[in-house]
Amino acid sequence: MTSDGDEGSRGFKVVDRRPFDQEGREKPDVPDREHPPVEPAEQAQSEPATETAADGPPQHLDFASFVKSLLAAGLFQAGVLAEEGKEPPPPDPAGALQTMDTLLLLHDKTRGNLDADEEKLFPDAIGELSAAVGLHLFAPAAVHALGIEEGAEFDPNGARSMIDHLAELIGRVRDVARPDAVSALEQTLTELRLRFVQRSGG
Repeated sequence: MTSDGDEGSRGFKVVDRRPFDQEGREKPDVPDREHPPVEPAEQAQSEPATETAADGPPQHLDFASFVKSLLAAGLFQAGVLAEEGKEPPPPDPAGALQTMDTLLLLHDKTRGNLDADEEKLFPDAIGELSAAVGLHLFAPAAVHALGIEEGAEFDPNGARSMIDHLAELIGRVRDVARPDAVSALEQTLTELRLRFVQRSGG
């Protein structure tokens, strides 16, 4: 949904940190998900200057901009969107899911009151955010609990929980999100379930 031009205008860049590609396969090189906290001094330097009258009136917020701002917030919470020149923040799964709930609620409550262009916003936004949550947060946690990574131990309860979270997410967005996003999530879910059966010994 986002384009390079849109990202630049918002001062954000998308950092694809998902360990699975769109086909549901693990990527060979996955960036480390651990990041050092931002020092208070750095935070103070990064805060934007106070807007002055010379900057003009604030931009008008239309419906499309509002939906895109929710998507950006969700991607930020999922840890796949960062401010320009900065590492993505630590993931906030609960926050990302709450933003997902907001998009789903907004889609439901505005049904029948949107024009054709506005209707198209939701499949893109919900598809992109669900893929970020499912493939960047739930799937890696499931892989870790499955003990596939070097040095990791098999945690059947943890793996089952993450797989169930992914299945629940798919069920919630299946009728709204873009088909390609749903397909990528379903392929990943199938692979994780197969690995769980293999690790459990049948």
